[in-house]
Amino acid sequence: MNMILRQKAKTLAPAQFPRAITIQTRYADLDPLRHINNAKLAEILGEARTLFIQQLFQGHERPAGLAFMVGQVAISYVRQAHYPQDCVIGCGVMEMLPKALRLGQALCQADACCAIAESVLIATRDGRPAVIPDPVRELFADDILSPDTLPRQLY
Repeated sequence: MNMILRQKAKTLAPAQFPRAITIQTRYADLDPLRHINNAKLAEILGEARTLFIQQLFQGHERPAGLAFMVGQVAISYVRQAHYPQDCVIGCGVMEMLPKALRLGQALCQADACCAIAESVLIATRDGRPAVIPDPVRELFADDILSPDTLPRQLY
């Protein structure tokens, strides 16, 4: 992991993100060293990513056939996570593109960042890439991250 990410992780907290999603850890998430396994942290980040999109559309009609598919994911693991502490994942949009968005996340326990993730979510309609409609873009308006919140991991 590069030094910029490592330094940034020391200052990240869910409060810096437009949304914070809490995911309960499970005993089954542990590895033999009794830490949350990195593969399980990736699953927790994926669950938070899904909940982020679901929360966005609560109370709003999703355009017929519109879905978001994961195109890329980068995760930097910065410290160990432990059971039974909950994971609080700060989520926000790093960038809106015509047919995709970049989602930034910081997975924290007890206000210490354990992992940073960046995902590219491709907008699709009926299984094909599609332009994100303006009404959907407006739903994301309150969830845009400040440019200095997270350094980019994907280029």
